[in-house]
Amino acid sequence: MLVRRPPRILAIATLVVFLTAAAPPPARAQYEELIAQVKPAVVLIQVTHALGGRGHGSGFIYDPSGFILTNHHVVEGAAQITVRLQDGRSFPAQLVDYVRRAEYACPPRVVRWVDAAVLKIEATNLPTIPLGDSDTLRQGQELLVLGYPGGVGTEEVSVTRGIVGAVRSGWFQTDATMMPGNSGGPVIDRQGKVVGLVAFGTGQFFKIGGVVAINEVRPLAASALTPDGPRMRQVAVSGREFVALMEVGRRKTLRQTAEAPGARATVSDVSTEVTQVQDVAGAVLVTIRTPQGRETRELLDAEGLYIISISGDRHWKHSLREPWTLLAFPLCPGVGWKSQLAMQELSDGSLRQMTIAARVEAVDETVTVPAGTFSGTAKIVEVYEVVDPTGRKPVIRQQETAWWAQGLGAVKSITVDLGTQQRWTEELLSPGTTVAAPAAPPSPPPASPAPPAPGPQPTPPGAARPPAPNDRVIVPGERVGIVRIGDPLDGVIETLGEVPAVSGSQRPGQRSGWIRYQWRNRLYAYVEKDKRVITEVGVWAPNPGEIGQPPFRTSSGIGLGSAEAQVVAAFGHPTKREHGARHVTYIYSTQGIAFFIGTDPGYTFNGQVYDIFVFPPGTY
Repeated sequence: MLVRRPPRILAIATLVVFLTAAAPPPARAQYEELIAQVKPAVVLIQVTHALGGRGHGSGFIYDPSGFILTNHHVVEGAAQITVRLQDGRSFPAQLVDYVRRAEYACPPRVVRWVDAAVLKIEATNLPTIPLGDSDTLRQGQELLVLGYPGGVGTEEVSVTRGIVGAVRSGWFQTDATMMPGNSGGPVIDRQGKVVGLVAFGTGQFFKIGGVVAINEVRPLAASALTPDGPRMRQVAVSGREFVALMEVGRRKTLRQTAEAPGARATVSDVSTEVTQVQDVAGAVLVTIRTPQGRETRELLDAEGLYIISISGDRHWKHSLREPWTLLAFPLCPGVGWKSQLAMQELSDGSLRQMTIAARVEAVDETVTVPAGTFSGTAKIVEVYEVVDPTGRKPVIRQQETAWWAQGLGAVKSITVDLGTQQRWTEELLSPGTTVAAPAAPPSPPPASPAPPAPGPQPTPPGAARPPAPNDRVIVPGERVGIVRIGDPLDGVIETLGEVPAVSGSQRPGQRSGWIRYQWRNRLYAYVEKDKRVITEVGVWAPNPGEIGQPPFRTSSGIGLGSAEAQVVAAFGHPTKREHGARHVTYIYSTQGIAFFIGTDPGYTFNGQVYDIFVFPPGTY
């Protein structure tokens, strides 16, 4: 994290030594031997954050040339990282790679958790701890926790003990006491090999802890050793799908309607443009500017979306003691947060204090605005109270209800002054555009004609050509773009760089217990409960404004928005026709593809395809 604020899940780090449950408890001498064996490779990581403030965590050396594993949250947003070894030497460290995946279900609970980073210091012949196999872990195995807990000093590594409480998907639980400041330490087995990284602690006396399985981060650790190896540099957290895409030049226009009792409503357009985007060790700093010169700096990290400064306002000067929370992940109904900031009115210099209390009301709302109809939006209600700090009496009390759509941010808001009953409504006019940078000047012609490029090479019989990252082809019975039937869900999440939204909706005829995962580019996949392999994949759009560009299409050109007659011309008469309240489904069972076509005259996709999904031939 970039600044100090109370975390919702206390992330900590530890060094953990596992002993098999089947073996008798080791004698004290054996404990001492194990601690002495691994302790030299445990390091203290000190961080200076880009927005100010300092912090520390733990880590361990896994390669003698200076490669260190820790948690990503230890270094997220860091401007400077220093590593101190057990012998007292300190080195500046570089962030080589990182991965952060946090998948939640509601009410808030962790479903999957990966939190790791690789650092590099310029040193050689360092002590190390080898990586082991976390798949061998069993419930009840005893463990030791080593690290640098906050509040007791960092001059010496501390040790506690616990057991493996539960083995979960990609991580496991322990009852070992883990305090703030230990983040990033390893978990080792009886052979002295690392089987996990402790990632977070919670509960009374911090006696419930989460440990990332080392097999989840082994590819990250291995590729970091190669200078030109692939890098992940990924942060994918449930809730981030509601944040608008952050790229320089992206513009957003909202239509604002102001209403007051007894007065005529006024309408105006409010536009913003992203002018700067900066990646700081996985956290993102964004500057957003209005044509009138008002600038807002926002921070997006693995915990939420925040306003960190406001400047150029024509009426108020804002002073933020702590970041103003816009979204706090995960977004689950009932989750709430508060923010405070000081304000000075520019006209008379008077001071005010504003408190914002926010609460997630729903995450499945459907809302219609000029830009289209958006389903699955997050509805967030905020109450603003502005008080005079001298008399502590409320000066302004307003309530804002906002709807956040996946990939677009807030698409609608209604603000009501609880005193005067004035009302302001803002609605998205278009999904947003990106202003292209000026074209580069043409390159000078080559001195001599370039040799012709080789033609496409034939694919060997039986070999499937892997789709390119920007592939938009729908192949019946096989894939939609780069997402294939039979792909592991976690591999798709890694490729797309986004944790999808989760729902339990079913296809007609499906067995119960299937889970739908949906990404903000409108791709979705069905996965059988307790398995993480894709069984069906599709793409949909609730209105024409949400069809991706370029759109997903079959080889015959059929895609979202295609007419019913075009589907029949390309695929023939369907094997089955299933009627719904507002649609008909054309199922081509032997080919493994189906089309949802609107049948309601009041529906934007009336007579057109709005959902396409592919499945193993013969399933329906």
